[in-house]
Amino acid sequence: MGQYYKAILLDKKIGLKPWDHGGSDDPDENFNGAKLMEHSYIGNPLVNAVENLIKRTGTYGSARVVWAGDYADGEEKNDPDGNNLYNFVSEGKFLRVILPAEKQGRNKEEVRYLVNLSKGEYVDLFKCREDEHGLTIHPLPLLTCEGNGRGGGDYHGEELYIGYWARDRITLQRSKPQKAQEIIPNFNEWR
Repeated sequence: MGQYYKAILLDKKIGLKPWDHGGSDDPDENFNGAKLMEHSYIGNPLVNAVENLIKRTGTYGSARVVWAGDYADGEEKNDPDGNNLYNFVSEGKFLRVILPAEKQGRNKEEVRYLVNLSKGEYVDLFKCREDEHGLTIHPLPLLTCEGNGRGGGDYHGEELYIGYWARDRITLQRSKPQKAQEIIPNFNEWR
């Protein structure tokens, strides 16, 4: 079966559901794709919404980010129900859900660098390559995902960085970070 994901800003107690951040004004057409590789692309409305919240000039300036899968491990080791972050958002127990106030397009000039403030690392979004289908995988969902590889629609390419930044403080900015090390994830499912 397919695994579904929600973007979560942990320290802000916010969850973003893919189906609330589609590209249409018509709710019946407003489905973004809840599986990881249905929405993990540059220009996707859900990814744009997260970018707009965590970029330096955005609502929060940074946040601890995780893309939580519904098959991810539970938060408590001895929890027989396996309650994970995805479930907490669904049940409204821990996180409030934010809906888009307005559609905002992504300006690549404005947010070129994806920066992990916790690890002192960054990714230059201009170095992300289009695949043969004309799409560019956005590294944020893949770097911060939990539960990948457990369901259909997950990322199945080989990559060391899957989930490497999960729960770390992330921001986006225009200028190259001075005291951070560049990492170059090579996300490509179509090799």
